[in-house]
Amino acid sequence: MPHLVPDPPLPPGPLATPRGQGTTASERYLAELAERTFLSMWSYPNLWRDQRAHGGKSGDGKELCDLLVVFDKHVLIFSDKHIQFKPHVDMAVAWRRWYKAAVMEAANQVFGAERWIRAFPSRIFLDPACTHRCPVPLPAPEELSIHRIIVARGVAAACRDYFGGGSGSLLVTPYVVGADHLLTDGVRQHDGAAPPGGPFMVGQVDPARGFVHVLDDTSLDLLMGTLNTVRDFVDYLEAKERFICSERLISATGEEDLLAFYLKRAGPSGRHDFVLPPDVDAIMITEGEWASFRVNPQRLAQIKADECSYAWDELIQRFAFHALNDTQYYATERGATHSEPALRLLAREPRTRRRVLSQAILGLVERTRQRQQRIEARMVEPSAVGDPHYVFVVLRRRSASGYAEYRDERRDVLHAYMEVYKSMRPSALDIVGIAFGTEESEEGGSEDLLWLDGRQWTDDDQRHAVALQRDTGFLSKTAFIAAVYDEYPDPKEPTTTVPFRAKGRDRNQLCSCGSGLKIKRCHGRPRHQDA
Repeated sequence: MPHLVPDPPLPPGPLATPRGQGTTASERYLAELAERTFLSMWSYPNLWRDQRAHGGKSGDGKELCDLLVVFDKHVLIFSDKHIQFKPHVDMAVAWRRWYKAAVMEAANQVFGAERWIRAFPSRIFLDPACTHRCPVPLPAPEELSIHRIIVARGVAAACRDYFGGGSGSLLVTPYVVGADHLLTDGVRQHDGAAPPGGPFMVGQVDPARGFVHVLDDTSLDLLMGTLNTVRDFVDYLEAKERFICSERLISATGEEDLLAFYLKRAGPSGRHDFVLPPDVDAIMITEGEWASFRVNPQRLAQIKADECSYAWDELIQRFAFHALNDTQYYATERGATHSEPALRLLAREPRTRRRVLSQAILGLVERTRQRQQRIEARMVEPSAVGDPHYVFVVLRRRSASGYAEYRDERRDVLHAYMEVYKSMRPSALDIVGIAFGTEESEEGGSEDLLWLDGRQWTDDDQRHAVALQRDTGFLSKTAFIAAVYDEYPDPKEPTTTVPFRAKGRDRNQLCSCGSGLKIKRCHGRPRHQDA
């Protein structure tokens, strides 16, 4: 079981793991957005490839791409170009010049980076001297899921002028393919008709080499500001690619309207998707989807409800900082590479789930303060198959206890709770434990993070955990707390958490919420378990 325990937070400073910051203002801005969305452990600006693979000298690095994100099987390759759109008497000429410099050049960089990643995944470094490898190992070539993303800036103002208003976002037109983007003057015919391309219209850049997402000045901020977890962002990219390649999208007036259409619908799995009515083969997404979505009361209620969820992001960033800086208080193995798998479990959570987890932690800390108990614990069960189980523990420090003694005790208590929990949930494969103190010490605040890999659980472990529960009483008395969490809350009906302690025959009574279901099938279904 890996143990990851960071020291109290340190002031900002250079990391032991060197990181690029971007060489231009545009690249630096992209790096800042990416770190907020994908977090520091998984986003790396200005990575380098070791040219020794092609006969170069040691330390002869060449830039791989402007930004690389590596998370699970997903690899996101970003190329950022800020090319100012230059007016011309012939708009077709101005568009072609901008498109070649901003989109086609960026596409070549992305495809080149992809070739290198597939061929030489171990020759990617953080520095031009090629001495520090990327701490997050890339997936095996057969498992790779590549997402190619171009950030083409400098076009928004010209786009607004051309259309007489709007957001400045480029039109999404899947039927414009490859060289058709340059055919805006009718010189070449397309299947006997006028060419389909036009200024400020972007479709499929080069489908023979792979699908490319083209973001502009407007859509970059909007996507990363709205889909600000790696799970939510990648889910959208995959759904968008499927939708466009299915030929069911005729056009969209901008990436923002495409995004709003996606966020307002869900597929059979319950996750967002581009869902069309059964009698509709293809659709045009028109202007106004995003404008209406962003002011919808339920969308505003969602933003408000999600405010607490960023505590989860901050928690991940604190653990990641110490892993990257090699300043962990205690770890089974040092370094970011060994810490990353456990942190990845936390970062897999989408925004709505982070809201649930943050509220569970904040509620536990508040309950500890009110009850003045020395130990309080809360378990959170998965919301979907394959997701981790969580064990949260708050432990008060004894007045006579030294800091090192307290940290050792807190880690041991957390470990014990996790073992007992595993003995009660035999099917749990990943159990993540996080322990907190109740107050700041002279050393500062701190948290402990442990990961129990249930795949390695043995019969001896089970017997030990059962004896541990008998000796400590951990989780011998629990209360199930169920909570309803809507992604888009009803602003007139704030989310509430209702405790249920019904046992035996009481659990077969109808639930008081009016659903018509029995308590054990409704709000009595265990979600949070307090001890």
